[in-house]
Amino acid sequence: MSAVWMRLRSEVRARWRSWLGLALLIGLTGGAAVAAAAGARRTETAYPRFVQAQNGYDLVTGGFAGNIDPGRALARMEALPAVAQWARVDVAASSAILPSGRVAPAPELMAVTDVRGRAGFRLNRFKVISGRMADPRAPGEAVIDFPAADREDLRAGSVIKFVIGGPDARPVRLAAVHIVGIVASPGQFPAVGASAAYGSVYVMPAFVRGNGIRPSPGDASLLIRLRRGAAGRGAFLRQLRAAGLGGVDIPEVRQAQTAGIQRSIRLESQALWALSVLIGLAALAIVGQSLARQTYLDSADLPARQSPGDAQQAVSASLDPGKAHVPDPGVTSPRPGRRAPGTWSGQPTPAARTAWVA
Repeated sequence: MSAVWMRLRSEVRARWRSWLGLALLIGLTGGAAVAAAAGARRTETAYPRFVQAQNGYDLVTGGFAGNIDPGRALARMEALPAVAQWARVDVAASSAILPSGRVAPAPELMAVTDVRGRAGFRLNRFKVISGRMADPRAPGEAVIDFPAADREDLRAGSVIKFVIGGPDARPVRLAAVHIVGIVASPGQFPAVGASAAYGSVYVMPAFVRGNGIRPSPGDASLLIRLRRGAAGRGAFLRQLRAAGLGGVDIPEVRQAQTAGIQRSIRLESQALWALSVLIGLAALAIVGQSLARQTYLDSADLPARQSPGDAQQAVSASLDPGKAHVPDPGVTSPRPGRRAPGTWSGQPTPAARTAWVA
């Protein structure tokens, strides 16, 4: 056992640099492959985790048939047993004047708000990407969702003027707001199959009160979180029909919207999976070559061994008199009584016998 430890210590002293380099190579390539795979997995689950973290809605109701009173319908839907949380979103202004002077009519860019301060703060909470959150008591502050900000080239600090009242109202009243933050919220991500022409600026309840705006219930919508989540949608629809509100539109359902958003980010996740596989294959090739080279270098320390062909040649030379060595005439002959090298002596040489047995 002591001989084994002695050999091991000798190998460690002689080879520790190459072993360390090989270990670092395996660690770096393996870590890169695992990191790419983890990134792909997190990209696939990013939006569902975001919805859960921001207390996202399960569905949105809005749009009423002609025989349904919007105000009463909203109140009755809020009280349905299947509803756990709700937030009413009203339209405060439908036309905007951008910093460039261009008019952006509805639905390109509208001012929306929740006069009770629930939407964006308790239900379907905002996540600030740039800037800061607006103060609910400040009538001149607002935030905007990031797809609309990108489309309209708006940023924190931009000033937007909204037309108060209908487009034909005279005299025209304008109310300016400062964009203090760019936000993300569930339902406002680009999705496959969704219209990209809709954008919202979220003004504060103080904006509505300060400008004397009276939101119309017919333009309002309800963000609803169900008690049983997606599993409670069937019960909610049955209760809606039982209440005589079967004609109320449900334009957005979280499951369908999540599927569209997942399809829009599928390319990124697939690219990360492909990167992980390529790194893994490259790592296997590099490590394999390194191991082969290290094995070859280690084999150089072993003693050289005689090949079977050399042993056979030695046996043939010792047993076949016809292959006896004939001295060159220019070479001095050995003294009498001594055999010249390579001549037949009648018995195989010890080296030949050993090679024959081997």
